[in-house]
Amino acid sequence: MTTYRIKVRVTQEEHPRTQVLEFDHAPLAIGALPRNDIVLDDERVSGDHAIVTVSRRALLLEDISRNGTFVGGKKVQSLKLRAGEEVVIKPYRLAFELELLAVDRSTLTEKPPAGPRVDAMLTVIDGPTDVLRKAFTVTGERMRIGRAPDADAPIPEPTLSRLHAEVVRVAPGRFVVRDLKSANGTFVNGEKTRFSPLRAGDRVTLGDRVTLAFSLEASPAPPAEPAVPAKPSA
Repeated sequence: MTTYRIKVRVTQEEHPRTQVLEFDHAPLAIGALPRNDIVLDDERVSGDHAIVTVSRRALLLEDISRNGTFVGGKKVQSLKLRAGEEVVIKPYRLAFELELLAVDRSTLTEKPPAGPRVDAMLTVIDGPTDVLRKAFTVTGERMRIGRAPDADAPIPEPTLSRLHAEVVRVAPGRFVVRDLKSANGTFVNGEKTRFSPLRAGDRVTLGDRVTLAFSLEASPAPPAEPAVPAKPSA
């Protein structure tokens, strides 16, 4: 159940115009590439520029860019955002507002509606022959990929880091990939990234020898419990 809403006011400094966006999920990916949640179309903006997450009822900003992210005139790497604080990613200014939504307590004892669960699948389409065409499914909250035997998705390729990258479920049917400070990098559709949303059909490349195809699959809904007949009245 959604418990918060994030409002973002985006202003282009050089051609003054403001756009207001609303999201009911996090993390939010910011950058110039179209796959981001907030797309800033300017050559000075990195393809994957920054990430905004929600933690303990606060917004956390993390810079992953080449040209920097600024708050209060200072370049920042990571920062807890205060109410009304503006984030500058030249030539844009972004103001974030986190709105906590009221919880309808009358629904807390109800079971979630039945329906198919959407999981992610990553299929090796280029890599070592012993895992070629092997499919790894993200059934939990995250899946770590690497050459370590105890990785969730172990791939015996020397150019991979022990724990190279992870795929994280951030909302129903929504997944992101995060590079785990690997030696040889993580790429989505040929673009190097430290964090990126994933969409069906994307190609995730780890280093230069392993590529996985990302897809979504719906698991069947659990069978409905049989109704309990009412007891006859006396």
